[in-house]
This record gives sequence, structure tokens and C-alpha cells, in this order.
Amino acid sequence: MTVRTQALGRLLEVRLHPETSGSASDVRIRILCDRLPSLSLLLPPFADFGLEVVDERTGSPAEGSVASHEIDLGLRAHAKMSWSESPPARPDLRERFLDAVKAVWAGDCESDPLNSLVLTAGLTWVQVSWLRAVAAYLRQTQAAFSLPNICEVLAGQPAIGALAAQLFEERLDPDRDDGQRAAAQAEVAEQFTSALDSVANLDEDRILRSVLGIVQAIERTNAFQRSDDGQTPPTLSLKISPRRVPVIARPVPAAEIWVYSPRVEGVHMRFGKVARGGIRWSDRREDIRMEVLALTKPRSTDELAGRRVS
Repeated sequence: MTVRTQALGRLLEVRLHPETSGSASDVRIRILCDRLPSLSLLLPPFADFGLEVVDERTGSPAEGSVASHEIDLGLRAHAKMSWSESPPARPDLRERFLDAVKAVWAGDCESDPLNSLVLTAGLTWVQVSWLRAVAAYLRQTQAAFSLPNICEVLAGQPAIGALAAQLFEERLDPDRDDGQRAAAQAEVAEQFTSALDSVANLDEDRILRSVLGIVQAIERTNAFQRSDDGQTPPTLSLKISPRRVPVIARPVPAAEIWVYSPRVEGVHMRFGKVARGGIRWSDRREDIRMEVLALTKPRSTDELAGRRVS
């Protein structure tokens, strides 16, 4: 288990408004807060969304406002897009972006290039977090790729990233029709593999195929649970069948529970029906799975091969 934290603090209001002197790819974001936040935390996440901060204006909130400070930032999208004419498939693009920005500042969502999928693929920040959890697990399998590399590859293929999130939903969303689930999964997986034909780089192809394999190996998750007020779980857990993951090296457990959030990552493994263990803190951020794997110490070759698991 590894732990990390970073949050901006309390913001009272965040909203978008048009940029009157710019192009369709320009927009302004207005932030009302009770104290001036650190710009080193406020500004960098925009680059991960694929945006450039072109100017900053500070002012005083309207009379009667509970906020004491107002910050107005000009944003420009690197990719060709229009904030006022969102594609029909994602008419709520502005709302999704604002939700994602606020989640990053609150510490509920990490800031990395995967967040660009909010604008390029129309995903929510929650859907992006699913892919981030899969990417983090892929790094833990001792794949020959760094986590930033995996995230950059997924961010650079928004159509494939959207298909990965869609496959996650088709497999695991309890509201899906069970009678149609298998056919829907097969269709999305076929679209995913077909899209790989356009990927020319071999390493990118390997990363994306590994992402597909991990999503197909997830058996259960808490991702679709909701609290009484409709909030998603602060920590995502995935039950994975590692023997279905092509990049897993031996020894291979019978089952794993991968736990992910911006604040903590952890893994639970079992080689048989009964598991014993506890919580262990680790500072090996990209190697905790191998550390735990070494501690499990299967008692026999039969158990190592998984023959005690029904």
C-alpha cells in the first residue's frame, strides 16, 4: 500500500464564460474563493486537460458575495474544438470539464495527461479514473513501460480510450441488461481491436492490448456503487483474475484485489480459497505488487499453480 495526498483547498464557485475576443477554442474560467490559492497548484492541471492558460485577471467579487477573491483565467484548447458547439454525442462537455477540474483541485482526481480524455473523448472524470486505475495496475505487473508512458499512450488515442471506458461499463455496470451483456462486450472489444490497426508504434500497440486484457480480466468492482447523496466511492477497487492478463509474470495468484485512489494504492492477493494477511505500508510506489507477491509465499507447487482454487 502506498499513500499520497494533494488538494488545492475549498473553492466557492467555478464557472465558464465566453471569451469575447478569442476563437471558438478559447474560453474563460472564473474562480471565486475565500483565499487566494497557490498558483503552483491552480494552474498546472490545465495542461493535462490539453489547455493553455493564456492570461490571468484578478478582481473583487460582486457585493454581497461570500467569496473574498476572484480569479479569471483565459484558456485555449490545443486541439481543434469549439466550446460553444459541442458534438451531439457529448452536449454536456462544459459541465464534464468543470466537474473534472473541481475534482482535481479537491484531490479526488489525479492530474496527468489522461484528463485530456474529458475534452477529446467526452469522458467524465470518474470514467477517466477507471482507466487510470487500470494503467496503475498495468505498471505494477512489471510491464516494461512507465506509468507516465502508459497514460500518454491512452491520452493520445482518445477513440480507443473511450472504447476502454465503454467496455468497462458493459462488463461491470449492474444496470446493464445481463441478456445483452456478452454480445455488447464482444462488439466493443471488436471495435477496440479494430482500432488498433491504426496504431503504428509497436510499444503503443502492446500497451493498449494490455489495457484491453486487464479490463477483460476484471470480475467485480465497486465503481458503480453510490452513497446516499449520489457520490462515487472515494477509493476504487477491482477484483482481477490475473491468469487472464497476458502480461502477468509467474507466479500468478488465483485472484487479486487492486485498490486505487489519488491518495492510496494497494493490492490483496490469494493463491487459494483462504487468504491470511494484513495491511502493510510500502514506499515502493511502482513495485508494491511484486513486494506483496514475494510475501505471499505459496506453500506448495500445487498451490502455486492454483490447483486448490475451484
